[in-house]
Amino acid sequence: MTETIKGRIYKQTGGFYYLFVNGIDYECRARGRFRKDGFIPLVGDYAVVEIDNNNKGYIMEIENRKNNLIRPPVANIDKLIMVLSIIDPPPNFAVVDKLLAVC
Repeated sequence: MTETIKGRIYKQTGGFYYLFVNGIDYECRARGRFRKDGFIPLVGDYAVVEIDNNNKGYIMEIENRKNNLIRPPVANIDKLIMVLSIIDPPPNFAVVDKLLAVC
């Protein structure tokens, strides 16, 4: 018996995507059609997932993203906090400028 749920991807490791919905962790894989279409699910995506009895399943659909970053590959960012050292090592403001421009 399968169940369809909607959740947010919080972790991606080696082709597995993890969702935490109503206190339960779900381990999922993406359907082959995502790879065929050249679309990769990202951490932060809202996904519709078909789950079996073992809390494992397949991502069936990804909802539209409101934004995404290429590096690190994440989606639907609401807030971003940048942390850098002040003294040791000395801050590299060129990298800070680059990161701010990307965001």
